[in-house]
Amino acid sequence: MRNCDAFGVQNVHFVFRDESPFNPRRVGKSSSSSANKWLDFTVHHSTSACIASLKSTNHVLAATVSDSSAIAVADAELGHSNLAIWFGNENRGLSSQAIDAADFLITVPLTGMVQSINVSAAVSIILYQTTQHRQGTDYMLDPQAREALTTNFLQR
Repeated sequence: MRNCDAFGVQNVHFVFRDESPFNPRRVGKSSSSSANKWLDFTVHHSTSACIASLKSTNHVLAATVSDSSAIAVADAELGHSNLAIWFGNENRGLSSQAIDAADFLITVPLTGMVQSINVSAAVSIILYQTTQHRQGTDYMLDPQAREALTTNFLQR
C-alpha cells in the first residue's frame, strides 16, 4: 500500500479467494505508514469478480509472473491510461485464471541464484518503471476529481 501511494496509484483491488478477508482500511497502519488511509480499495471474493470489474471499466490487465516468456518490465508497454497490474500472493503467486485473463505478462528479470523477490519489492520496481513510461504524459486528475479526492482525504 505504501508503494501504491508513493507512485500515485489510487485504486487498489484485493482478491480474497483462498485467504481470510481483511479490511484494508484497518490493516497495515504500521506496516504501510498509514498509507492505507489515503487509498481507495475494492475487495473481491473471487478472481472472476475482480476480472469482471476491471474489464467492465476497460482496464488493460498486466500479470506479473516469474517466467522467461514474459516481457521484461523495462520493455513492457506500461503507459496505458487504464492499466491494472496483478501481483500475486508471495507463497502461491497469481492464479492461472488471473494469468489467463491478462492482456500481457511482465516480469522483473533477476540474475541472482534466488529467482524471486518479495511482493513489495516487485511492486516498487514495476510501479517505478510505470511512472518512467508515463513521464511527459498528463495522468493528473481533472480539477473536480482532485477536489472530490481532497475532500474525501480530509474526511478520513
